[in-house]
Amino acid sequence: MERLKFDMKKVECPACGSDQHGFEGWRGGDEHHSGSGIKTAIVRCKNCTHQYPNPMPIPSGDLNDLYENAEQYFFGHDIDEKIQNGIRLVSQFEERLGYKGRFLDVGCGLGELLRAALDEGWEAEGIDPSIEFVTFGQEKLGVNARVGTLGDARFPSDHFDAIAMSSLIEHLYEPFPVLLEIQRI
Repeated sequence: MERLKFDMKKVECPACGSDQHGFEGWRGGDEHHSGSGIKTAIVRCKNCTHQYPNPMPIPSGDLNDLYENAEQYFFGHDIDEKIQNGIRLVSQFEERLGYKGRFLDVGCGLGELLRAALDEGWEAEGIDPSIEFVTFGQEKLGVNARVGTLGDARFPSDHFDAIAMSSLIEHLYEPFPVLLEIQRI
């Protein structure tokens, strides 16, 4: 398969619009544990502290093309440890809410957090742009997930009691519409 191409675009802070930022480090390419993605600088906004890639690598193809090889992308990840961390997180949700309810994991990846929520008695579903990641989670972890983006999903208003977006917001080109959708659902 042809390697996905990116348009590298210098951006202002996607969260607040400031052009003042400081270099934090690198991600992607030879900085990613599997060599995935494209190497880009990670910066921190001096105004609101949001961290984001700059220049922003914007894929010229389909989002699904970014995340094709689950075993390579997640090489070295301890699925059982991630499930245990997920149990701690959903326990915090339950403590704050006072009950177990409907849970959504946006950018669910392989579905470890979904598995944790299910194990703890939540109704749980996820969404992720990667067909391969969703299929892995369905087949190996028995989770309920769908392929797509939050905007594509069209969930009903006030549908979920708790929503997680782990390691996701820094990937968003425009975070506010996503956050508004989360608030709505």
